[in-house]
Parts: sequence; structure tokens; C-alpha cells
Amino acid sequence: MNHNALSELQIAAQLPVALALFDRQLRVVALTPRWRDQYALRPGVGPGTPINDFASDLPASWLRAVARALTGEEQHHSGESWTHADGSARSVRWWINPWRGSHGQLLGVMITAEDVTTEFRAAHSLQALQQRTQHFARLGSDLFWELDAGLRFRVEPELNPPRFWGASGPLLGAHPWGLLGSQDLLPELADQRVLLEAHLPFRDCITQRTLAHGEMQWLAWSGDPCFDENGQFAGYIGTTRDVTAQQQFLQALQQSELRLSTALQASSNALWELDVCTGQASLFAGYAEMLGYTLADLNGSGRSWDFMLHPDDREAVMTVFGSLRGQVDERFETHFRLRHRLGHWVSVRCRGKVAADGCRLVCVNADVTVHEDAQLREELAALVFGNVQQGMVVADLHGVVVAANAKFSEIMEYAPAELIGAPIQQILAAAPAHQAAQDYVQMMASGVAWEGEVWHTRKGGEVFQDWMMVTPLLDVNGRVIRRVFLLTDLSRMKHARSDLEMMAYHDPLTGLANRRQMDARLSYTLAHARRDEASFSLIMIDLDGFKHVNDAAGHQAGDELLVAVSRRLKALLREVDLVVRLGGDEFVLILERADATGSARVARKVLELIANPLQLSNGNVTRVTASLGVAVYPGDGDDSSRLLRLADERMYRAKATGRHGAVLQDGSRIDGPGASWSS
Repeated sequence: MNHNALSELQIAAQLPVALALFDRQLRVVALTPRWRDQYALRPGVGPGTPINDFASDLPASWLRAVARALTGEEQHHSGESWTHADGSARSVRWWINPWRGSHGQLLGVMITAEDVTTEFRAAHSLQALQQRTQHFARLGSDLFWELDAGLRFRVEPELNPPRFWGASGPLLGAHPWGLLGSQDLLPELADQRVLLEAHLPFRDCITQRTLAHGEMQWLAWSGDPCFDENGQFAGYIGTTRDVTAQQQFLQALQQSELRLSTALQASSNALWELDVCTGQASLFAGYAEMLGYTLADLNGSGRSWDFMLHPDDREAVMTVFGSLRGQVDERFETHFRLRHRLGHWVSVRCRGKVAADGCRLVCVNADVTVHEDAQLREELAALVFGNVQQGMVVADLHGVVVAANAKFSEIMEYAPAELIGAPIQQILAAAPAHQAAQDYVQMMASGVAWEGEVWHTRKGGEVFQDWMMVTPLLDVNGRVIRRVFLLTDLSRMKHARSDLEMMAYHDPLTGLANRRQMDARLSYTLAHARRDEASFSLIMIDLDGFKHVNDAAGHQAGDELLVAVSRRLKALLREVDLVVRLGGDEFVLILERADATGSARVARKVLELIANPLQLSNGNVTRVTASLGVAVYPGDGDDSSRLLRLADERMYRAKATGRHGAVLQDGSRIDGPGASWSS
């Protein structure tokens, strides 16, 4: 390779082009790195490789141009599309020249190629966009225009100007406002001219003109200023729409709404409008009066229409109104609350319809506060009547039942259908074995207010005790129209209280005393032992092998075992003693006036009793033993917590030394009968 060719190749390698040199036999002399990346895709392509070995990877036009270059002809292409060897569609700009030496002799061929795929794609996209834009412009109803820096039309629009201007003449070179006669130079057009001369954007500026045949025409103008690369004003681009039909519709609608407003002012309803596209509202006098304002008060406040809306109603109302956008002619109804000028809330039923533009809601508000308050009182009365925890029955002046709640049916054991229409004196007659007081009998006959304790008979024959209140209901004139009887079942209350006490102080599985009852009993026993200088004992019991029974036979078998052990312990002790289940398989015995000797004797009996075999309900026979710890007052202390702790420690010592035994106050151990149990 000569020196000049090498220099050219080195320079070309720095440029965004691919370059290749071929000798006169069309063998590779040199390739730039970019050529290798884009065109030398086959392995082994390099100096000495004939062009025919990779010709299929190159555009076919290159081979023809290479042959002409060997005859001294220079060729180029500004942009050729072809399919690259990797399958992608590419565009390339190329030059194929003869390669000559320093003395002008032909040395071979030089190919220079530039990938312009991105550039061509962008150009095609721009061309397609321009075509679509022109197509949309032809289909649209707007007049597209351009103004120069002198605010004159500089391009004749593609659309037919007479569609907008009639006989006003051509647009080219004219000012927008100059096409209208002076009689049509309305304030709106003057405002538009001010915006144009100030080089400001504007939207939907409405102008009005009189056509040659006397009809009115309305035009809506929108435009944006343009500036050159130096920031200098260069003109405007914009559109003009004929909005005559819309304006005529709005005028007719305003006249219709004026008539509707006049009619509404004579009623208690309030008219208003809401544009859901802009959020702007138009309020009328009836709307303001409903809330204690004047129209000037609301329009002059500067606040949006919803500032009086109840916070709890805001989200729901905005959701309803927002969903109506674009729903032309859709009718709707919603409810919300607005704050009155005096501070209270006005309940409003809002009905309306979506206007033809899809944005404006024409609404009529009605004040339903009184109606809702009355309905709420009725619902509240029904709620109280149905859910009060006392029996309630209502009788008319003839003593016939007209209503009864579920609790009364439950107490008296009558079905609701049996009560309605029945004589109240028959349903609430005093029990024969418990004659009521004379004043009760007189009350049932006269209907005066009364309350007292009465014995009644349920439908099933059960006599029960209850507290009854009788209240007369008066009309607006103070006359009695109904009597209400309210019953509280005292017998069931006593049973319920007994059940609660049982649950509070007894173990639910075994019925034994629980920890709460044990604490109370220990305090009582300790106080009496101190006063009488007597002794008492605690025995802590833990079953050996209970976990094995629970795991092998199931929890039901474990529960049966605990119940059986509880019964054996209760049968063993005196009535003055107490058996406690602490939880799980742990028990405590409180032995009144039992010293160390007495507690040791009871411990032996407990070990023997628990060790006896037990047959379960499933037929299996099981056996457990127990480990016991004994504490005695006063030798082990003068505190219930200390006594419990010592008994617990000795019980664990019994477990640690072989189980099936008891550790006494003096530390000695008593073994249970037979062999020791191990789990």
C-alpha cells in the first residue's frame, strides 16, 4: 500500500463512514474498523480476500459500480435501501471511485459507505406526519391560517375561504380584523387585536358578524405566536371555527332556562348549573335563599360552589358529578348536605340532566331536611322498638295488642302472630298463685301510668317474676291514644348473674374453683388462721403421665381424665376444704385446720386415689400418678404467696426424685403405692 493511500485510510477511520480498498484483482487491500463492523460479517475477511467471497453480503449495485470504477468511472448513490446480511432493513449512502497512485496509475477501487438508516427513517416519518396532518386539515371543519410579522395572512388556506367569509375577498395580505366592516368591530374583536399585537396566545375568542343576506355568524379564533431562532416575533399560526350553531343553541337554552328559573322562583326548589369540565358553577337566587344568603353574597365570596358542602359528602358527590362528564341527556339524582348561613346543615336532594355539550349539569335542589328528620325519627323509633333489651308491647284504648317486639315474644313465649289482636289483660294477667296488688288491678282497668314488681305466667305455664312499667302515649291534644308496657324479666337476670359468677370463679371444664377463687379463699383462710391461732395446709398436685395420655388418646380423653381426677379429689375432702384447678394438669388443695400430720395423711390418700386405673368412654383403661408438694401454716410462713411457692417447689422436688410421691413440710418424701410412673 502506498503512503498516500495509508494516510487516506487513517483519516477515513476517524470519520463516521466505512472505507475499503481493493486492488485491480478486486482483492482486499485494507478495511477500516467501521467497515469490519458493518460489512465484513464473515470470518476471515481481510487483506487478500477476493470481493466475490463476501459479495452476497453487499448491495448488488456495488459490484456493478466496482467494475465500472476499474475503467476509471466514479459513481455514487445518495441513499440506497437494501437488506443487510443480518436481516435488517438498512439505508446507505455510497461512493465508489478508482484508486490511483501518485503518478495517476490505476491501483484498484475505493468504496466509501455511510449508514443513513436513522436519517432516512426520520425523513419518512416526517413525510408521513405531514401527509396525515394535511389529510386531517382537509377533513376538519376549521380554517387553518398563518400570519406574518405584520399580522397579515401570508398563506392562502387550503380550505375554501368563502365558507367562512362569504364575499369578503381573499385572505392573503389582509388583517384578520380588516375583513370585517366597522359595524362588526365588536369589543371581543378589539380584545383579540390587543392579544395579537401583544404577541400572546389566545383560545376561542368569539367574534360576531352580519352576513350579506342579513344572518348572524359567530366565529371562534385560536392562535399561538411564532418566534425565530433569535427570539424575534415571526407571526402567528391558528384556526378559526364557525360556531354559529352552538351560539344559537346557547341563546335558545338561556331563554328556556330563564323561563325555568322564573317557574322555580315561585316554588321551594333551587336552580343551579355546574360545568364539570371547568368546575365553574352558576348559582341562581333560589339556591342562595335556600341557604340563607343573597345571590350577591355567594357570587361575591370568591369561593367555589362546594365550599358549603359537608366534608363527609364531598367525595361521593364529586364522584357522581365526575362520572356524568360527556353523558349527554343523562338524568341523575344524588343527595348531599350544605351548610346554612346560620350554621346548621340542610339536606338536599339534587336532580338534573346533562346538557348537550356534555359538560354542563342543569340541577334543581330541593330541601328535604324536614322529610329526612321525620324519616330518621321513625327509623330510630323502629330501631329502639326492635332492639331494646326489654319486652315491649303496645295496646290501644280497648286493651288490644297492636305491636310487640321480639324480646316480649321471647319473654312471654308467644309467637308475634299470637300477640297481635289479643287482649293485653289476658297476656299480662297476674299469676294465680301470686295475686297482684290492688293498685295493679286498677291500673290494668284504668290505663294510668304505673310500675312495680309482678308475677306473670309464660305461655308454657312457667311462673316468673318481672318488673313492669306502663306508660300512656298522648296525641298533640294531650289525649291518651296508646299504652306501652315494658317488661324486665327478673328471674332470667338472676340466672344470668349466677352464670356469670360461676364463670368468674370456677374452671369451665371441671367445675372446680379457679385461681381467682383460690386467691380470695387463701386471704380469708389466712386471716381466720391468724385470728384463731390455727393451722392450715396447701397441697400442690401435678399429674405424672398426663401428656402421654393427651398425645396418645387425644384431647377428649385428656379432658375425661381431668374431670375424673377432679371428682375423686372432691369426694376425698371435707366440705370445708377447697379443690382448685390452676390450669392444665395442676391442682391445689386448701385444707382447713390441717397441721403437718393431717396434711401428710391426706397426701397418702391422694396418691393412692389418683393412681387407681380409669376407664375412658372409648373403652380404653388408663392410669396416671401424681407428684405432690405440701406447705403448712404457720411453720412455712405467714404469707399466701410464700406458701404457694414452697408447695410448688416441693412438688417439683417430688417429680425430680422419682414421681408418684409427695415431699412434706420437713423435706421427707412419701412414695405412692406400687411402682413409680414415668412418661
